[in-house]
Amino acid sequence: MEGSSLSSDEFSDWTGRKVIPFLSVMTRIPDREHDALLRDYGGTGFPYLIYMDADGNKLGKPSGRDMDSLVAGGTAAKELIALREKVANGADDLVVDLLLAELQADAVDFQVAKNRRATLQVPRKGARAWKSKIEEIDSLLVGLEINSLLRSARGGPDAKAAAQARLYEMASNDLLPTKFNRSFWAAVMAEAKERKDLEMFERGYSLHLDFYGENNPRAKRMLDPMKADLDELRRTASSQ
Repeated sequence: MEGSSLSSDEFSDWTGRKVIPFLSVMTRIPDREHDALLRDYGGTGFPYLIYMDADGNKLGKPSGRDMDSLVAGGTAAKELIALREKVANGADDLVVDLLLAELQADAVDFQVAKNRRATLQVPRKGARAWKSKIEEIDSLLVGLEINSLLRSARGGPDAKAAAQARLYEMASNDLLPTKFNRSFWAAVMAEAKERKDLEMFERGYSLHLDFYGENNPRAKRMLDPMKADLDELRRTASSQ
């Protein structure tokens, strides 16, 4: 991270007053404690920057590497800590706000968030605002489940098959990423190919074409095999 905001005097001044930096080197060392730290916190590459509280709970991540983004993320992390404390002290009217804030910050596990969402009830007052927050929570839960499934798919053949089947089910019910997600659609199309679901495979292929462009030379290696699989599914469907 040399030459970035993290090595600047401005960052050093800020962290000296408000933040304690913690660096975890991700070199794999057999039998080392917390060797899967990157995966446990949802990291997908290096470097991976997040905010944590004193107990190691994730509080979010910066939107960028510039100082404004780092400071803004730190401020949001402090606000999340304060919100958690208020709810812990009995502010039940803020339970929905807390779940929404944690989902927005990617600071809560999917299953935990799903279980908490199931306990939420419409309040007697402010139902309209409550329902608006619930709609956003439900949308964020879809994205969180997708990301959780994609991570779990790295756990071996059985985990991959289970994740792929669930992602296919989500696509069939129009529970989709808010923007094009190649990993999501690759899993869905793989399952559609196995099930000989021409319509779903075509849907995924069309989205790839829309995103990459039909004449994109860099995407050709990926799109050509998809087109061959699509043609084969069409031949199979027409012969039945």
